[in-house]
Parts: sequence; structure tokens; C-alpha cells
Amino acid sequence: MAQPPLPVIDFDLSRLPSDGTFTRPAGAHYTQITSQDQEFVNFLATLSIRVNNDPTRARATRLFRFVGSLPRGYTIWWHLTRGTGKYTKEIFGHPGGPTKYFRGAESFKDHILEMMAANELRNRQVKAGVIHYNGSLALNAIHYHNYRNLMLAGPGYDPNLFWLDPRNLANANGLYTPVDSDVEVRRYIQNNPVIAVPCTCNLPR
Repeated sequence: MAQPPLPVIDFDLSRLPSDGTFTRPAGAHYTQITSQDQEFVNFLATLSIRVNNDPTRARATRLFRFVGSLPRGYTIWWHLTRGTGKYTKEIFGHPGGPTKYFRGAESFKDHILEMMAANELRNRQVKAGVIHYNGSLALNAIHYHNYRNLMLAGPGYDPNLFWLDPRNLANANGLYTPVDSDVEVRRYIQNNPVIAVPCTCNLPR
């Protein structure tokens, strides 16, 4: 039986925390391709195909259609190669400085995948921290509940009737307001737009 097509989502890469540095070409014979240019739109479309077809995404549950802009700190340029008269697209903004760049969508694709993986890892770490924090809140809520009932107890009070087992954090439901992990991830991204990305890409020399 044929598998149903994967859902396609529009994704603006500028939403990703990035390692881009806003560096520009150091030499001459460069013309920037802006987001208003059709070549920019064409580049995003090609980049989408390269990322979606990468073998590392064989088990992906969705496909990307990149729209909007590049990751923060990255720009695309036409480069006229002296002696050949040929133009190539080169992407600048690599942390290594203006002598480090990506040539075309195929080259940049690998770094986009690394950047997305780095963001996914950091988001998981933020959510793990929220889970730990919520666990502390739940435990404190249970202890306070037990302490308060004990302090308010009158004659003949049986603490077992109202005592909550702190080993089961589900007992804290309704006693406190947990922190929303998705909200915390969005807040963290807003406050930390820069992320370190391990670059193992093959860059032009």
C-alpha cells in the first residue's frame, strides 16, 4: 500500500537561533541577492528540496517549504569568477569569517541540517529543565498541603485522611500551576537568538 504524502509546512529559517555573523564577502565582483529578488525565492525552493531529500531525514514526519529569509546573519551573493565569466551563488555569515562561505544550496544544506539539529537539542534541554522545575514545584506543593492540613488539624484529626504521598507527584494536580514548556522554549529562543552550531561541512578552499 502506498504511503500517504508527508505534510509540508512553511518554515522561515530566520526564526531559528543561528550562528550567523553578518560577515560579507571581502573581495570584489560580488552582488547581493536580496529577499525581494526572484533568485532568492528560487534558492529557498532549491534548499527546501535538498534538505527534504537528505538521507538523514529518511524517517522524517514532515517536509519543509522554506519561505521568508535565511537564518539570522546569513546572506546570499552572486560571485563573478574572474577568468571564467561565470556566476556562482555563495552564502556568507559563517563564524569563520569572510573567507569561509557556502557555495550553493547543496553546500548550505548540510549546515542548515546541523543548525536545525542544534536547535532541536537545545529545545529538548530547555524542556527537560522545565520538567525538573515542575517536579520541584509539585513536590513543594504536596509538602505544603500536608503541612497545612497538619497545622489546621483539630482534635481527633486523622492525618491519613488528607495526607498526600510525595512519592507520587500526580498528587499535586490542582495544587500548583505548572510552567508551560512550549512557552519557555519560545521565551528562551527570543532571549537567545545565537546558538553554537558544530560545522562539519565541506567548505570551498
